[in-house]
Amino acid sequence: GQILARRGQVIDTRAYYAVRASVVAANRTTKTQQAMGQMGLLSAVLLLFLVCLRRLAPVLHLGIRPQSMVYAGLVALVLLGGMALARWPIQSILLPHAGLALIGAVLFGRVAAVAIAVVTAITLSVVHVLDPSALIAGLAGGVSGALIVRHRGQGRLLAAGVIVGLVQALALEAARTLYVRPQTFGELLAAAQAFGGGVLSGLLAWLVLPFVQRWVGQASRGKLQVLADFDNSLTAGLRERRPAVFAATVRVVTRADRAANAVGVDRLLTRCGALLRDIGQTVTERPDPQAPPAERAAAKTAHVEHGLRIAKEHRIPRELCALIAEHHGTTELTELLQEARGGDPAVDPAQFRYPGPKPTTLESAVLLIATEVERASRQHPDVDPPQRVRDVLARLMLDVQFDDCQLTQGQLCKIQEALIAGEDGRR
Repeated sequence: GQILARRGQVIDTRAYYAVRASVVAANRTTKTQQAMGQMGLLSAVLLLFLVCLRRLAPVLHLGIRPQSMVYAGLVALVLLGGMALARWPIQSILLPHAGLALIGAVLFGRVAAVAIAVVTAITLSVVHVLDPSALIAGLAGGVSGALIVRHRGQGRLLAAGVIVGLVQALALEAARTLYVRPQTFGELLAAAQAFGGGVLSGLLAWLVLPFVQRWVGQASRGKLQVLADFDNSLTAGLRERRPAVFAATVRVVTRADRAANAVGVDRLLTRCGALLRDIGQTVTERPDPQAPPAERAAAKTAHVEHGLRIAKEHRIPRELCALIAEHHGTTELTELLQEARGGDPAVDPAQFRYPGPKPTTLESAVLLIATEVERASRQHPDVDPPQRVRDVLARLMLDVQFDDCQLTQGQLCKIQEALIAGEDGRR
């Protein structure tokens, strides 16, 4: 009723008494009950959002931090939006709700961002104003922003905000035409507010994103481009102190790049993981060839722990630390285990496995495969290269190294074809 009155439209007698009845009912509800109802509705919408997101993107792993970030963002939008709408004569479309979709596109990709845009627009529309026009404009702006910004593409946020504003203004004008409302100053003001909401969304996302990325442990594209350089400080130290390890790292980078390109994962992130995976070798002592097999196995696996320590000292983002920890998975040092069993059949096989964990992302799986193919090429140089790639993939599958990252059989076949083509090119 207030919206109709603000727009200068006629309210008939039945609508008038309906408005009065709703006001009386609202006055009987305490603020605590209203807040509990809003939080309950928000929780239900968020639960629906998570279920739909799992269906739309089953390979997308949303941890506790990203989920809590989305939830906190929705709560903040609801509370701040309620305060703004109660204090100033503005429409909900002016609120920077598309900022969540823009941030989601940078952090999680387009599928997750579209889901965030839909749930954000629905939440604000239901909780605040129940205005179909604002819902249409909010959906159009949020979805367009989610599709414009690419994964880790934070450089386009301000321009995306302007485009989101234009889309929202056009969508609001289309909704006015659809509902056959006359063009008034109020309608023009609403379109201007829709444009302003898009611009505010881009500005908010641009300002907040660096802090959110640091909180969830994601590396920005600029950070990855610095770390992907062969001359960065960590890789340069490895090249100076362990030239043979650095040469193997270069070959792993080449193989990982081919495999990442074959399955469409983040090539820049995979390249950085391949460069940094063995930085622990700079401080790891070479194993004594005369030492017992268990001691040599411990010396070989120690570089993972040392690499994680160095990465934390240099403030490497958590997603890259995960690649360092998972680049060997929990694979077995088969040669050392067989040697140890020759002297003691009751030896514990767990001493001859890398600490892991197993790959949890597709980038980690690609890096594990590239690392194991490189290790097999050094240990079995006489084996035919294509057959060597097939043997490595078969061994990793039998060792269930990919059960935590949801790498599909089709993706494995594409990786195998890409690596075999690269091995054939080397000969």
